[in-house]
Amino acid sequence: TGVQTCALPIYRPSTRVLRYEDMVDDWTVFRDGLRSVFDLSRESVLSIEQESRPNAVEQQGAHKRSGATGDHRHKLAPETVAALTDQFAAALRQFGYLARGRSGSETA
Repeated sequence: TGVQTCALPIYRPSTRVLRYEDMVDDWTVFRDGLRSVFDLSRESVLSIEQESRPNAVEQQGAHKRSGATGDHRHKLAPETVAALTDQFAAALRQFGYLARGRSGSETA
């Protein structure tokens, strides 16, 4: 995935997209995208990397409960996930969050 230019009308054409999933699952892609936008010291980048790692154990009530990507599928009712997917389908599709299932329908 990597750094993307956003074409949704709510963004300017020069907007850069840095995805949370890349920060957690593909740090190198996220780091390179971050550096393409911000002039950060090595120490700042290392600090961001350390702070962005998922928690080993979920912390109920904390701002960052676990940090695991895709955890919403376990926390929300399937109907809620489906409703949110329908509501935000255009944005989800643009940023690579929708995948075609075996039946041809899109899933988040």
